[in-house]
Amino acid sequence: VVSAVRTYVEKGGALLGLRAGARYGGFFLGPGEYSLRFQHARTGSSIYCDFPGGEQDTNRIAVITEDGITISGIAESRETSFEGVDSTGIARILARRAQDDSAIATELAVGAGKVALWGVQLEVPVVTEDGSPETRLAEERRKALFSKTLRSLGLQLPTTSPDQPPYPLPQFLVSAPSKPD
Repeated sequence: VVSAVRTYVEKGGALLGLRAGARYGGFFLGPGEYSLRFQHARTGSSIYCDFPGGEQDTNRIAVITEDGITISGIAESRETSFEGVDSTGIARILARRAQDDSAIATELAVGAGKVALWGVQLEVPVVTEDGSPETRLAEERRKALFSKTLRSLGLQLPTTSPDQPPYPLPQFLVSAPSKPD
């Protein structure tokens, strides 16, 4: 499966990883928990994806987008890291943690494709019981950021109509390399 995912992306596909981290490993990182490895398109160095397992309590954090917009209340169930990705310049940083300015989301060019990794649960709505204007604004910003990430990968959410569910099904979140639109 790992080989098929890697080939798919390198031939022009797109991968969106949620609750995922990345580690720049030069040309060889060595054994470890990083089974999904990509070759960076420009440098040829290895980028290892990390998908931490297990369940933890969900925290809500603030992120700052690459456009400088702060979004509060984003769900994070396990802290992920993006080791070496920020300092090497091999990735576009999509967002940072407001708390410490560390990378929390990146986009990488891999072969003819792209990989976007989000260390938070960007798919989880920002909600509070009070439904305050600040919460509604944060939720609008989260949706816009999620849509922007999908568009950057060449993925599209279907338009909704009254007879369709108001949420995407998994099969809508893939893009064949031969048919990106």
